[in-house]
Amino acid sequence: MKKAAVSKIRIAVVSEADDNPLLRADHVSRYGVNQEESSRRRAWEIGTPIVSSSTERKRKMKRKLPTLAVCGLVGTLGVAGTASASFEFNVVGGQTSVLLDTETLAAAANLNLSGVSADVFAPGELGAESVAFGINPTDAGMPTTFSYDTNLRNFGGTIEHTGSVFFNDDTIEVGNFSIAFDADRVSDTTSGFFVASTTGIEAILFDVGVPSSLTADDSGLMIMADLLVSMEFAAFLLDIEFAETDLTGATVGSALVNAAIPAPGALALLGLAGLAGRSRRRQ
Repeated sequence: MKKAAVSKIRIAVVSEADDNPLLRADHVSRYGVNQEESSRRRAWEIGTPIVSSSTERKRKMKRKLPTLAVCGLVGTLGVAGTASASFEFNVVGGQTSVLLDTETLAAAANLNLSGVSADVFAPGELGAESVAFGINPTDAGMPTTFSYDTNLRNFGGTIEHTGSVFFNDDTIEVGNFSIAFDADRVSDTTSGFFVASTTGIEAILFDVGVPSSLTADDSGLMIMADLLVSMEFAAFLLDIEFAETDLTGATVGSALVNAAIPAPGALALLGLAGLAGRSRRRQ
């Protein structure tokens, strides 16, 4: 897969909806990461293997996290529902911009960004150091199925993306990200939404923090929130000896979801096309 060099990545989402219950004044929670480098970390930076043998290191690197089956969960402000519901607005495209804290990832998790795939946009909407992943349309091979009511009073489905990120001289790949919801992941600092990689390392990588701003109406869906290391990804980093401490809940970036919905005129045309089709069939 072709890739383009990039120095940093992060994520963010912009929008205002002060009356939305998902927005909380105390949403910011920072995880203190000890930046003091150990001898093991210094050895890694100069190229010395960080496990006892190359065979063991390769075995651990090939081990994947538990494969994630991303399902179309439905929520009502954090309460799971049926997966078959359809709501007022349907996401049909857009992009998610990302800005990662690469210094923290390198120091605390030995993950050094080396590039992104050619289908990733650079820069994203978060400045020169950000990138953006296109949101898959509803007719893609891995289609976006997310729909919602105003202010996310009700919502369901997943937001799928195309594109990969590479670390450590391209030996580690995560990508084709899926954003979904699980009510069991809701906490004081997390919204219940999560980001999963579906290629390379196939697992939940990040929990999405409680949004700092959010818009969900007939103009589209925009969400801004921190990205927190998931317990699954933290366990993986410990298992392969890339991290020395449990990084669960560490803030390692921010994300901006800027999702598009069909314009009212397009919906009207689709409705007229449907009526015309039924009229022809009656004739």
